[in-house]
Amino acid sequence: MQLYTIHQNDTTYPARLKPLQRAPDTLYIRGTLPSADALCLAVVGTRKASLYGRSITQRLAGATARAGVIIISGMALGIDAVAHTAALEANTPTVAVLGGGVDDESIYPRTNLMLAHEILKNGGALVSEQPPGTQPFGYHFPERNRIIAGLAHAVLVTEGTIKSGSLITAKIALEYGRDVFACPHNIFTTRGEGPNYLIQHGAYPICGADNLLEALHLTPQTTRQHHTGLAQKILDICHKEPCTLDDLACALSCAPSELSVAISTLELQGVVRILNGTIQLQDV
Repeated sequence: MQLYTIHQNDTTYPARLKPLQRAPDTLYIRGTLPSADALCLAVVGTRKASLYGRSITQRLAGATARAGVIIISGMALGIDAVAHTAALEANTPTVAVLGGGVDDESIYPRTNLMLAHEILKNGGALVSEQPPGTQPFGYHFPERNRIIAGLAHAVLVTEGTIKSGSLITAKIALEYGRDVFACPHNIFTTRGEGPNYLIQHGAYPICGADNLLEALHLTPQTTRQHHTGLAQKILDICHKEPCTLDDLACALSCAPSELSVAISTLELQGVVRILNGTIQLQDV
């Protein structure tokens, strides 16, 4: 897809970015930027995501994308990639702000080149202040974070250590007057230190998809969906009687790790609960 540039004095320069301190003079773009009236949510977190972090990111990013919200992230491994993928699965455009160039040869990490192509194919955009051919250096990523925060109306941190780059994004977001949301974590996990720290210092705690949509002033009902694939098969079996993870793995001929992800997502949706080692449908 053709690469083009936008300068600060252009009428097409992102309106939310233009008035901010240290707004980039030039943006290099592939794809289509969101319209000026589109609601944008930045979803950021650790590259070394846990199962819990991946599950809540998939759930929350997917729910907001289905409500028409544009997901913005950095296309890094871990949480960023999960957020972009959730938006793509919701058939909603998503924007990746990169630390290096947006040309194919500069895409980083290389393992996300296919993801970059899917973002463009789905009507989203790749954005950077670095010219084509630029390989990212460490200092490029904190600089890139200010663009993520600037383009978004709010920032959601789902998982990360206290030294995570996602906390840099949250700090910049506060300086820009953006809302900052964070997902509560187990206090004994280092990956949860970042979100817990943010909540302790005033970030809005997000405990579910409806909670997030309400925080964005959207109607919670937009998150309702039909379950398909593995999730629906799990529900069909558990509808008859509570099952253990081993029971489901045997019945579905599925790897326990794959089942765990699906079950965690259903649990976050409030559809099932785990009680005494069994997966049970919630009484809803």
